[in-house]
Amino acid sequence: MQNPNQRNNLIAIYLGIQSSILIFLTLRYFLTDIELSVYIFAIPLISFVLLNFAVSTLFAKSKLITSFSRFVIIGGANTVVDFFIFNIFLSIYPPEIFVPAKMLSFIVALFHSLYWNSRWTFESSQKINTKLTARFISITITGLLINISIAYVLAFWLAGYGGLSFQLGANIATLVATVISLIWNFIGYRLFVFKRV
Repeated sequence: MQNPNQRNNLIAIYLGIQSSILIFLTLRYFLTDIELSVYIFAIPLISFVLLNFAVSTLFAKSKLITSFSRFVIIGGANTVVDFFIFNIFLSIYPPEIFVPAKMLSFIVALFHSLYWNSRWTFESSQKINTKLTARFISITITGLLINISIAYVLAFWLAGYGGLSFQLGANIATLVATVISLIWNFIGYRLFVFKRV
């Protein structure tokens, strides 16, 4: 029988490796105009494992802090999935496809989020039924609208007034929008979807 700390460490390692690979591919194939160390792709693996270890060591008895740190790890992994899919679309289509591309990348990250949040962050034993799914979708759609609105306005502002390339501005805007929607989603999921924690 696997102990909970070992299971949590393995999940953090898995999500870190997945995110590292997607960051590497994104930097290698889509954001080639950014000069960054090739070792940047190791940041998710190291940070996810360290965050999980620190929280499990220092705050083992606090379910709220443990849940939030897992949510942050999963949010980081979701962000990388979102960026990767988004950059695939940006490399194929013109800037006019920004909103549909952002919606599709967000939806892929959403399914990643649903799985990992229900199984790890909130350790939900609830069956996924119509009521739970409706609550999850309503919180997530609100998060989607927050995310897209902020990303869209900020991307065009950074490209127009900030002097950045559209692709770089779009990625910075996506990061800012993701942080804001991450906070919204944690509160909503905790209070309205996975109430047990």
